[in-house]
Amino acid sequence: MRSNVLLLGLLAGSPSSHAEDAGADGAAASRAGMTCEVVSVPPGGFDAREIYLEYAGTACGGEMCMVYQLDGDPRSSCMPADCAGPAEIDARMFCTCRCSGTDPGAEYCDCPADMTCVPNVVSTGGADLMGGYCVRSAIAGG
Repeated sequence: MRSNVLLLGLLAGSPSSHAEDAGADGAAASRAGMTCEVVSVPPGGFDAREIYLEYAGTACGGEMCMVYQLDGDPRSSCMPADCAGPAEIDARMFCTCRCSGTDPGAEYCDCPADMTCVPNVVSTGGADLMGGYCVRSAIAGG
């Protein structure tokens, strides 16, 4: 089953326009896998069939925060029937970076040892967002 990808809260442009946040030494890749929080949560929470990306600014070294197939609302203020469990939140919300794509001028990151480069996570939209992203290996299969 192929998941849908929704891009949430792209603040003031794409992550590539914020490369200064990552630093010249590739610090963004070193933050891949760290737990992060998104600002935009859909009403009723996230859908487990979808992948969400949100520009996370300095929290993720200028890269994206990914919500990977999380079912429910991660906020502490959620309605009990809509809440996602803490273990699922920790496993499925993390900093990520673009690790593959077709843009010959782009810089791609190397995924940390506990992450897998999942190709074509974003297959539509701007060339600066399309491509594969690092996903925690434990959940990369779905």
